Amino acid sequence: MKDKWQVLSLKLNELSVRERGIVFATVLIVLYMLFQLLAFDPLIAERKRLAKLEADIKAQTLKINADIAQIIAESKFDPNKKTREQIEQQRARSSEYQQQIKSITDKLIEPEQMSDVLASLLNKESGLKLTSVKTQSAVPIKIGSEAGADLYQHTIKLKLTGKYDQVQRYLSRVEALPEKVFWQNLVYQMKDYPVGQLSLEVYTLSTSEDLIGVYQ
Repeated sequence: MKDKWQVLSLKLNELSVRERGIVFATVLIVLYMLFQLLAFDPLIAERKRLAKLEADIKAQTLKINADIAQIIAESKFDPNKKTREQIEQQRARSSEYQQQIKSITDKLIEPEQMSDVLASLLNKESGLKLTSVKTQSAVPIKIGSEAGADLYQHTIKLKLTGKYDQVQRYLSRVEALPEKVFWQNLVYQMKDYPVGQLSLEVYTLSTSEDLIGVYQ
């Protein structure tokens, strides 16, 4: 090895200064390339690998965040929300109708009591006679928008004979009842003066369809 180095030294000494500079520069280039190959290239490759790994991690993180956001959004979405809102609206409307019905019927006489009450008032007016009484079938009355009846109208048709002042007092007593009734189609005709005939329809409202009783 020593002999080879001596031979190399002799050859270098034989070269001119210019030739020596070229050889020295060549050696430096070779050493630089070896250093680049052995040191820098692995670092560059590792940096590229790390950069790609970072990009992949960022992409996966974005996808996971998007999936989480979608899951949260779907958990908040209620497919039955509209249906429940409609049901609640119908319940509120039904409750409102029930309150309206209650406010009406609370002030009215019960259908099964109406005939007895009218008969009792008739007995208080001597000279006034009942000539005809007919009970009509219940007539359904709609208040809400849903199917079916909310109320039923129960009507009694009466025909009475008596003097005008007797008829007037009877109607005043009916009007003064604490639990109200309605009347309609009132007609008073003079038959044999001073006695006339009163035709009258008296009715009440109820949530029940049951028929009312007749005079006992």
